[in-house]
Amino acid sequence: MKKETKEEFCWKALHKMCELAGHDKEILKEEKYFQKYSMTEEQHLLWKIWFYHEAGKTLRISKTRSVREFEWFDLMWGLKIQNNDKKGKE
Repeated sequence: MKKETKEEFCWKALHKMCELAGHDKEILKEEKYFQKYSMTEEQHLLWKIWFYHEAGKTLRISKTRSVREFEWFDLMWGLKIQNNDKKGKE
């Protein structure tokens, strides 16, 4: 089995973020999509848990490092978090 590259994992994580937030992955082609679209706190928590597990398994990194990597990844490419249960554009 071919080892997944960091770039492939990043795209996989972004697609999973869109899936969990209920958005089409085509939004990733938009400039500054992360300012236009949002996800709920619950969706964000699900994505964070998924990221920790997949990063550890796929990239073979420790839990501590996967937590740190998620924080940077979310800061750079994550969607805004809403405080209510609405999803979509604001």
